[in-house]
Amino acid sequence: MLKKRITTGVLFLAFFTPTILFMPAWVLVALLCVVYFLAQLEYCEICEAGGYKLERIGIFTCGFLFLGATLWERGIFYQFLPTEKICEHWTHFLAYPHKPVEILFFFIPAFLMIQNILRRKTEKAAECLGLSILGVWYVAVLMSFMVRIVFLETFMGRWLFIFFILLVKMGDTGAYMFGSLWGHKIKRRLIPEISPAKSIPGLVGAYVGSLLVSVAGLFVGVPWFICVALALLMATVGVLGDLAESLLKRSFGVKDSSKRFPGMGGFLDVIDSLLLAAPFMYFFLMLLS
Repeated sequence: MLKKRITTGVLFLAFFTPTILFMPAWVLVALLCVVYFLAQLEYCEICEAGGYKLERIGIFTCGFLFLGATLWERGIFYQFLPTEKICEHWTHFLAYPHKPVEILFFFIPAFLMIQNILRRKTEKAAECLGLSILGVWYVAVLMSFMVRIVFLETFMGRWLFIFFILLVKMGDTGAYMFGSLWGHKIKRRLIPEISPAKSIPGLVGAYVGSLLVSVAGLFVGVPWFICVALALLMATVGVLGDLAESLLKRSFGVKDSSKRFPGMGGFLDVIDSLLLAAPFMYFFLMLLS
């Protein structure tokens, strides 16, 4: 299992790192859309395995609109507009007090509620509506902070995004390795009701893995206490992100979100820790700016 996880992880890094760092913005946008689509699809599949039939079209529409609005506010679409006059028009529109993302925070729940009304089915209607709203928040809204990080600046944001991924995923790797080596020696589990495999040594391993990556910050002049604080924060929320998905899967009796990636499960299993960690990383960077 460990060999499969390492192999899959290396292949991921080999593909995503040059894509994130060197490809044009539109390629990066397309990649983020594919990642969102697969993660949102697996969320719907998890809920449907528990007997809840979600309206996928509405969920995907709301999710793509929210990510599009985030890209819009980051100014990514300006480079695709044909004339300076059009650019000025959209700049004026974005200066409106209520930006697209803020507007969608109201319209997404309203749209999903109307969709459930038109569905004309009362069985599990409230549960399906709640799960639909949760799905858009859990995947699209949390993922929008990855968009904010990667497009923070023209090029620096891309490096910060790679650094963010390494911080969280090395924490995941450290947790898995420490848990495999020493987890069986300590009977007390972390939160066995949600994830019986999570152990105290695994949590320690997550901190060790993230701290090893944070050392890179010292070489670019970041104070050591900021590196340590960021590593501890990313390891903690990374583990919580993993537990959040485990909570959903255990609620619906699902082991993995899918079998798409050997040793890792599904796409949502791969990025679950990143989803919850992304807002914390973004706001941490905002505090330092």
